[in-house]
Parts: sequence; C-alpha cells; structure tokens
Amino acid sequence: MFAAGGSGGHIFPALEVAKRLPQDFQAIFICSRNQLDEKILANAGVEFFPIFTGKLRRYFSWENFLDLLRFPLGILQSLLLLWRIRPKAIFSKGGFASLPVCLAGWVLRIRVILHESDWQMGLANRVASKFAHAVLHNFAGENVVGLPVAREILNGKSRRIFPNRKPLIFCVGGSQGAGQINSLVRQVAGKIPANFIVQTGRGKNIFQEKQWPNLRAFEFLTAKQIGDFLHSCQVVVSRAGASFIAEIAAAGKPLVLLPLPGHQSENAKFLKKSGAARIATAQVEHFQTALQETLGNKSLQKSLAKNLHSFFRADSAKRIAAVVVKAALP
Repeated sequence: MFAAGGSGGHIFPALEVAKRLPQDFQAIFICSRNQLDEKILANAGVEFFPIFTGKLRRYFSWENFLDLLRFPLGILQSLLLLWRIRPKAIFSKGGFASLPVCLAGWVLRIRVILHESDWQMGLANRVASKFAHAVLHNFAGENVVGLPVAREILNGKSRRIFPNRKPLIFCVGGSQGAGQINSLVRQVAGKIPANFIVQTGRGKNIFQEKQWPNLRAFEFLTAKQIGDFLHSCQVVVSRAGASFIAEIAAAGKPLVLLPLPGHQSENAKFLKKSGAARIATAQVEHFQTALQETLGNKSLQKSLAKNLHSFFRADSAKRIAAVVVKAALP
C-alpha cells in the first residue's frame, strides 16, 4: 500500500518506487481527493483510492475548522480500506495526505515505511514518524536513500530549442506553476541576453509569443519535456521543493532558488550552505543580478552543478523498494 498525495512532488517519486517492486507485489495507492492526485495516478494506470485529508496548519485559516472533520473521516476511510485490502506494508511518501493512512496502519499493526524528502521534517511527518517501522531520508539522517527521479527525466536529451546560440534558462514553479516566478521572468527576460523556457502552471500563462521571441511558455510539462529542457539549459530557476531539486541534481545543472517560506526555505538554506545553489529574492533587481552573475561565471556554474549533483542517488527507488519489500515479509 502506498500513501502519497497533495502534490506531484509526493506522488511521482512514489510511483518510481512502485515500479521497482518485484512482480509478485501489487502497489495500491491511497491519495487525497485533490483532482491533480487522481489525474496523475489515473494516467499512471495504478489502482488508487482517494480519501478525505486535513492539512496541519500552524496559522489561522477557516479551512482548519473543516479539517477537524476531514481528518477523522480520512482515518476512518483508511482503516476500512486497510482492513479490506490487508496490505503487508505501507510506504508513506510523507505529507498531510499520508498521515491518516499511517495512523490507521499503526492501529492495525501494519508496518509503515516513511520517506522524508526535505532537509527539515515537516509537522505531518514528525507525527507519522512516531508510528513508523523505519524512516528514510533524502538529504540527511540515519537512513539516507535520496529521492527517486523518473526515468524520462534521467534519459533527457540536450537539443537546441531556439535558433540562436544564447544560453538557455529553464524556469519552473512546481507542478502547478508559480505566479511570482512568471512575473519576475516577464520583468527581466528583455534585459538578459538569454533564452527562457517557463513552465507557468495552468491558467497562469502571462506571456504572448509575439512579444517574447526569446521565450517559450508552457502551462504543463511532461516528464520527457522536463528531462529534455533540463539537459538543454545552462541555468535552472526553481522553487525549492525537494522533488524538483532531485531532478535538477540528476541533470547536474546550476540552480537559482526562489523558495517559499517553511520547508522550502530550509531546503534552500541547506543547499546554499553546501555550495549547491544560489538563493534569489523576489525583488526584480536581485533576481536579475543572480541570473546575470550565474550566467556570466562558468566557474560558478560548474561548482554549483557539481555540488548539487553530489546529492543525486541513481539507485534511490531501488533502495527504497528493497526496504518496503523487507518490511512486508513475515
């Protein structure tokens, strides 16, 4: 049984682990009722069950009151599903969508294998770790196994996207895009001698091709497109979600981060301290300077790329699958 949901960053690595299971093992997913979760899993052709989930917020939101109902419902749904399916083990990719499944698994005495993607463990995973048989880590900890990356991204091909020979900057704000990154790129794209590819997110494309001959905008990118663009670019601009960081690390590219507060900020600070990324702010001048300095310094590009690539573990999915299989055995 796989518990993953809430974002593509949780689901895609879990799918890679599922592909490494022996043929006599069946991977069944429990996800949130988010449409993105269901679409990803349906496209992957795996069996899945959506449940109610409640996010553990440490700030005021009216959603907190609704989550007081959603979370217990999610635990009850998980209990019923686990009782009916009787899985031998649960692999939790972490996050609020996995917590009800972990708690239900503990009640039913099913071994839970938890994977933490971020440098600093989030609240949901800190709670779930109390009930886990084993906790695996991406960046640091007792059991560092890395984070799985899709084969389509690993097999990306470098190719010329634009007819000119200007350097290429690949900008992506995660599976749903980032309006802030889109806005910053729009303000600096005409001031930097480079080409841009921007994954804007659905409904967030603010670019018109005729106005931006040095820019290509995509609302959504497939894994193959991401792989090709990563291998073709000179610099990547990204949020600091662990899943995409792992993909950039696999390609070995210089990285400029625009992290969100919270766990992304901690990821970014860790990578900066490790010499594996630069951090830019949302101020246009600072963002432009970070890009220009990175593009103009080949030595810096090489150093950032090398240090970031050192965090990539090609056998991550295989190692995680081995732990899950071992936990499922009598």
